[in-house]
Amino acid sequence: MRYETGWREPLSGARIEELRQGLRTSADHERLLTDFWADVERRGSPLVAPIEGDETGVAVTFLWRDETGTVEHVGIGGGLVLNDWEQHLLRRLPGTDVFHLTLRLPRHTRVTYYFAPDIHGHWDPWLETGEQMETLYSFRPDPLNPTSILDLDPTRDADLVAALTQPAPGTLTEHSFHSALLDAERRYWVYQPPGDEPAEHVLWAFDGAGCLAEVMPPQNLVAHLTSAGDIPRTAMVFIDNPFESRQAEVTFEVPLDRFVCEELVPEVRARHAFPTDRTRNTVSGFSGGGEAAILSAAHGAAHFGKVIAASPGIAYMQRGHEPREWYARFRESPALQDIRFVLTVGELEVDRVYDIPSLYTAAHEFTDLLKDLDFDVTLLTGPVGHDYFSSQILFAHGLRHLTTSLRST
Repeated sequence: MRYETGWREPLSGARIEELRQGLRTSADHERLLTDFWADVERRGSPLVAPIEGDETGVAVTFLWRDETGTVEHVGIGGGLVLNDWEQHLLRRLPGTDVFHLTLRLPRHTRVTYYFAPDIHGHWDPWLETGEQMETLYSFRPDPLNPTSILDLDPTRDADLVAALTQPAPGTLTEHSFHSALLDAERRYWVYQPPGDEPAEHVLWAFDGAGCLAEVMPPQNLVAHLTSAGDIPRTAMVFIDNPFESRQAEVTFEVPLDRFVCEELVPEVRARHAFPTDRTRNTVSGFSGGGEAAILSAAHGAAHFGKVIAASPGIAYMQRGHEPREWYARFRESPALQDIRFVLTVGELEVDRVYDIPSLYTAAHEFTDLLKDLDFDVTLLTGPVGHDYFSSQILFAHGLRHLTTSLRST
């Protein structure tokens, strides 16, 4: 069964059509363009307009001003478009410096987006991130909206959005040790909330280097939820997945689940007096890290009682394979029955590459499989895309949901 949202349908932008008509009937093109860009500056970019008869969607027009006169097309990426950039190009309005693309998006969209002039190709989920950095670095923020955030409902979850940029109190320490299973030195980081009280809950997170980010590191949101009393006192263990080997690890070409369960967990617990009760240990990850979290929870060591898989990369198995093979593998060797799952996925995560299902479809299919196996599973969706900014809000709701019982004990 295919799960589709119908979002990101290309449309004709009303303001662009107004400009196009003006250029046809007026000889003073310079004045028309000057007035157009002044209008954009006044209204803000992207331009958002209602769609007649559509109660759920709006027309969002993305704009790029070509001041060089040499650009052929502009690709759009970020959370809005995960990998099929060449299917979502801003095109030049002939004879002008205006590049435009209008898409139908949910009325409450919250997502990041970036532009890349003259980009070619697409993100290849089976190449290492390090091999594609040159392409990624070609994306840049919207000059007309330097945050490159499209938030059509800023009052929704305003406290969580604000918390993303509030530095977490407490301590963050880096550790490393040699992994025999991976035959490499591996780093991890431990976040401890302030105070002397012991942690009541441990959140293990893949792609751990994100904790070092200057903007919106994950511990900010967890610290906010803890201080607000929404979740129990939570420590975090950040698991490093280096760019050089991340794709091989999260698609399990190497024994990442064994590394986590047989080496990392004992290493951390030897250093820290964290709770060992499975119900007080949650493993989490975003994208490929979400897939890694699911399989780590299914490992026989059974360290984790809860899983949060945000936009899990189930769709992107090893090259030449497809998600249904992954479903079969999980069905044959399922996790312990008492594990609780939360999956999150954005309604804009509808990209398809190499004719495999979108992340949106794969998350729904895997949720159906878990239900068929009688697992406790919750799927959270919303008008967001494939980016850390918007996905962290869904993650927060999932964390609240999973730890409700812990707060009452």
